[in-house]
Amino acid sequence: MPPPARQAAGGRPPRAGSEGLDKLGATGGHFSRRGFLGTSAGAAALLGLSGCGSSSSPASSSSPTGGHASGSRTVATLHGDVKVPADPQRIVALQFPEACALLDVGVRYVGRPDYMPAFDTYTKADASVARVVDTSGAPDLEKIAGLRPDLIITSDWKDPKLQQQPYARLAEIAPTLVFEWQKAAGNWRAEAVATAAAVGRTARLDALKKSYADACASIRSQYAKVLAATRWDLVDGNGSVWDLYGPNSSHGRVLVDAGVRLAAGATQKDGFVEHSLEDMSSLLGGTDVLFTTGVSLAKLRTEQVFKKLPAVQHSDVFTSDLFFPASYGIAIALLADVRKVCARLATRI
Repeated sequence: MPPPARQAAGGRPPRAGSEGLDKLGATGGHFSRRGFLGTSAGAAALLGLSGCGSSSSPASSSSPTGGHASGSRTVATLHGDVKVPADPQRIVALQFPEACALLDVGVRYVGRPDYMPAFDTYTKADASVARVVDTSGAPDLEKIAGLRPDLIITSDWKDPKLQQQPYARLAEIAPTLVFEWQKAAGNWRAEAVATAAAVGRTARLDALKKSYADACASIRSQYAKVLAATRWDLVDGNGSVWDLYGPNSSHGRVLVDAGVRLAAGATQKDGFVEHSLEDMSSLLGGTDVLFTTGVSLAKLRTEQVFKKLPAVQHSDVFTSDLFFPASYGIAIALLADVRKVCARLATRI
């Protein structure tokens, strides 16, 4: 399923904050593994937050100030170079990674996707913003045109055979930037960089990236002993099958940046791989810490094979409502949950 349907399917998205963090028995929401992380797709700035670790190559060739003299800048996209206003005033964001990136750097939009992560800052900013994407993920072209946008930002698969955004029709309404979406949202950093550059807010994003990098470094330093003594895995399941996430998934990259060593998922190239319950004991038998969502935990804990895992036996299963980050703002909040897990582990390591 391509980017337009990137949404929470059949389940509640994560609640804002980290109040759902807990060991066995936690509850909370989650993005469906197909809706957000799989082949799916798809209050303004986070002044006190920020983001970043490794630098991703932006999909935009513009500089923060480039094009200001002529009132425009040129941006590299999946559909070639596109000239856009240097200071767009009526932006429509059709996919949530780009919408989140805009809010992270203090840019508001007039049209938004149907699905957005349940993150307090974003929820407040979106309170009165028109939805221009229906529940199936298809953009409402008439509604978009009615908003008189001067810029449309979205994302899609790089492979033309998989693309479903109606680029030609969107481009008739306003300059349209289509950045790349990758499986399991592993390239959300690149989407954030490209989006920030497209609206001239690279400096704001750089501040977020520094805060993210600082948070990662702090966890690596303060909990070096814990991180050296444990190996973690990120899992999600619905009772009949379960997914193992690797370092190229949206959340896997965040945890690895913070110094977490993955176990079964360490060498996995895909963002996630689906497994049967029969594979659980062989794959997760050497995992010290399991990290999942509250909804997944409630389903998995009914399975005997799950109950017998060493991490479960030792009560080293933790959940976070921010399991699937798609922006620096959410990633920083996820790091706060990772820090809480490390703090608990530190009491007995």
